[in-house]
Amino acid sequence: MGKQQSGPKGIGGWLWIPTINLFLIAIIWSFNAFIYSLLFFTPEWVGSDLPYLLSAFLIAIPSCYSLFLEIRHKKEFPEWAIITLWLSVGVTFFLSYYEGDYSEGIGLIFAIIWTWYFRVSVRVKNTFIK
Repeated sequence: MGKQQSGPKGIGGWLWIPTINLFLIAIIWSFNAFIYSLLFFTPEWVGSDLPYLLSAFLIAIPSCYSLFLEIRHKKEFPEWAIITLWLSVGVTFFLSYYEGDYSEGIGLIFAIIWTWYFRVSVRVKNTFIK
């Protein structure tokens, strides 16, 4: 990320908001992946909602990895957090389109704001240095 500057460091301030969001994404999508995995092998289901199963894994894995990087204060965290945010937006748009619902948009605004934050924040630059 660059050289450490004077200023705040550690998980605090505005960084709590994307941290909580990332934690919720990891929990919810991991739970969805688990449930869809169980349902996938039942005779009634037999992959009728395969996009949901694949989407759950596609978001759960990078979100859990991003949380791991954040807890360890790894310098790769901001990039993985951004990847996870945009992947989540993409999958949400795909699932909305798959269901015929075209009203999803708040995730896009959230991703734009937090991508900017991860790029310019002194706290982020000072925290993720390992």
